[in-house]
Amino acid sequence: MKLEHFLLRPAALGDILLSRDLWPQSGQRTYFVLISALSATHVEVEILRALLDDDTEDERGAQRVALNEAGRFLARPVLECGDPLRHRNRPALVSAVRPQDWHIDITYSDTAGGAFYGNFIWMDFAPALDLLDLSTAWPAFS
Repeated sequence: MKLEHFLLRPAALGDILLSRDLWPQSGQRTYFVLISALSATHVEVEILRALLDDDTEDERGAQRVALNEAGRFLARPVLECGDPLRHRNRPALVSAVRPQDWHIDITYSDTAGGAFYGNFIWMDFAPALDLLDLSTAWPAFS
């Protein structure tokens, strides 16, 4: 997975981003987020909740970020072939991506093998995020 600077292209409602340090009290520092509101000066994001445990009490509400500081907290994830993930509790690798499309092909990397095509929001990218060194991978703020 590569990270692209947030301001490299115009933001739109519904864009999926990666956030860093927006919910410091939560213990986990990096989340996939969705743009829920946008103005000329601010962007508001909410955690993409598809993979969160529904039984967990979640105190992480929307976060509002000034556009001129958004690059410090938000980046665009760019999925790549070979990115590791988990799907249905099985290890897998991204095998195909399409521009501007969050549907991906994966190949299971366990002994049972097999393939799957679906929306990335139902897949756990913690293995790919664990490989990112955010101190060097995070796009420089400018």
